[in-house]
Amino acid sequence: MIKPERHINILLLSHNSSDSKSVDITAALLQCGISEKLLLDFWKGKIVNLEDKLAACSHKLVQDSLKTNTDLEVHITYSWQQNFKANAVTTVHHHYQPLVGCGVRDIDWLRKNDYSNFCIDKNFLHRINILHKNSGLNPLFLTHELSYILTTGANWAKPIGKFTLTIKRKSDELVSLCWDKSLRKINNTQFRAVKTNFIPKHDLNILFTK
Repeated sequence: MIKPERHINILLLSHNSSDSKSVDITAALLQCGISEKLLLDFWKGKIVNLEDKLAACSHKLVQDSLKTNTDLEVHITYSWQQNFKANAVTTVHHHYQPLVGCGVRDIDWLRKNDYSNFCIDKNFLHRINILHKNSGLNPLFLTHELSYILTTGANWAKPIGKFTLTIKRKSDELVSLCWDKSLRKINNTQFRAVKTNFIPKHDLNILFTK
């Protein structure tokens, strides 16, 4: 069994100009005593007062970045080294539970930002408005966002023989993703798509909210 190495990178994305720019502030944050565990908790949506810790960080890179109109992103990747024997067939089995990111959004944010990866449409926004009709003109709501890289499957020697996607949501959640008509509702909380000889054309991004 291989235990992968985890890499956490923190990016500040500036939107002051026509071209969005990102600045990696990971090393600067670590120098200010902001641990990887705290950053991971923030990414998972646990209650972490990260904004105050950022404001207290005296590192010039962090302070200069905070003066601009920025969004904070946490990127988490895993890697490992592996040797394969020459002239031999190696069978690899892997399974894992994906990390799910979290954020607090509002309707205006969804309308103004590019959420095309989740194929959010007017009907989805209308249903959010209905759910939060008593929360004011611009309600806040919690999102959970999951991404899974599928396009590497297009590089295989053959298509994926049988592919099954099952999505389960809570009874009070809304879910949005980009998929085709093969995705069908099988009960009140689950959706499923089955494909044969599948060649992925895009990665999987799913948005849950309530």
